[in-house]
This record gives sequence, structure tokens and C-alpha cells, in this order.
Amino acid sequence: MQRVASDFKKGLSLEKYYSFSLFKITSILYTTQITYQITRGEKMKYQLLKSFLQQQNVEKVTMQFEEIEKVLGFSLPKSAYIYSAWWDNQSDSHSHTRAWIESNRRTTEVDLINKHVSFIKER
Repeated sequence: MQRVASDFKKGLSLEKYYSFSLFKITSILYTTQITYQITRGEKMKYQLLKSFLQQQNVEKVTMQFEEIEKVLGFSLPKSAYIYSAWWDNQSDSHSHTRAWIESNRRTTEVDLINKHVSFIKER
């Protein structure tokens, strides 16, 4: 309330004050919503791959990159085609890595030339 009083001394009308405050609140909520959607989106981005791998009842699933893209519904990033490290099992901070780790699998036989990778069940 003291802030409101000091703002009135600066010449802000009550209407302008509340209008500005509402704008700030709306901006904060919008930014929070966008941040949540981006974070949630990244976490959910590879969910279809995770589900697919969980449904496989075989020890080893070998997939062409193109097949993975069909499961996902979008193209893999260029780095998946260039760097074998993209397929690494070490970092679960990446949403794509979590997809196979959470499906109780790990990658093996990453072949960037022939564009395929195998996912084997963890014991």
C-alpha cells in the first residue's frame, strides 16, 4: 500500500497504476507459461520413442534413423547423424537419452554411415 501511495505522488492515477500492475502480472504469467511449455515439451519430445521401445519384447531392437523419425513424427537433429556422442548413454539430462534409459535400454552399435542404432535391454 505504501508503494501505491508513493506512485500517486509521482502522478500516476489509480487506473494507470492498476493497469500497469496487471500488465506486469500478465507478462510474468505468460513468460512462466512459455517456459513451462518449453520445458514440458522437451521432456515429452521423445516420449513416443520411449513408448515404442517399451513395447518391444525382444532383447535387441535395431532401427534405421528414418524409422526412429517415423516413430517420433519429426526429424532427428543433424547432430544425431554426425556425432555418435548424441547416442551416448551417459547423460540422462538429455530428453532423447532419457527415452531409451527410461525404457530400460541402452544404445549400442551406433552406425552413422549406414544410419542405424541398436537398443538393448538392460539386465
